[in-house]
Amino acid sequence: MPILTSQEYDISYFDGQKTTYQHNAGYSYYDRWYRIDGEKSLGEFWKDYTNKLKNIYDFQNKKVLEIGCAKGFIVEDLVDMGVDAYGLDISSYAISTAINSAILRRPDLITRFIVGDARIILSNYSTKQFDVIFTCRFLECIDDMDLIQLINEMNRISKKQIHIIDEQPNSDFYNVKTLKTWKNLNFTQGTIFISNENQQKVLIK
Repeated sequence: MPILTSQEYDISYFDGQKTTYQHNAGYSYYDRWYRIDGEKSLGEFWKDYTNKLKNIYDFQNKKVLEIGCAKGFIVEDLVDMGVDAYGLDISSYAISTAINSAILRRPDLITRFIVGDARIILSNYSTKQFDVIFTCRFLECIDDMDLIQLINEMNRISKKQIHIIDEQPNSDFYNVKTLKTWKNLNFTQGTIFISNENQQKVLIK
């Protein structure tokens, strides 16, 4: 099962149109996509997406860690909405983009982003340090041999977990599993898995 290396989450992964495109595991461009989504839209895809997450999963007054935060759009918007949010990503390119954006717009966001490999760096956090761990298309990027320890650490440092999963990603680059399979791994009670394809939800009871 091939999994991307940390070096492959570079400019070609997030912004393939800006450089030599290396593989089809990433995005042609990963940006703030402006669009109106209904009458109550905030005018931008990520703002609407983040607002729905905050309201549906009650992020208000919570300390939230997004693992695999990419360019930090969700973290930035959560902070703007009053949530104590932080972002972690293995990609120095993505985090540098997030920090450069913060320098221009809100310098106080800079300390909320960190470059790091979740398989290693989560051990630096204290037990139940976060009310919520949130991920979107992150778990599929982890090899099976690393999942057990990663899951144990996520269970340890969080009170609740929410994971949005691509059930049918490109099997040449990602760890393809169904929601049922993810549910049967050793995640703590109360963890929620959501299919990115059909929005189906599975809760560990």
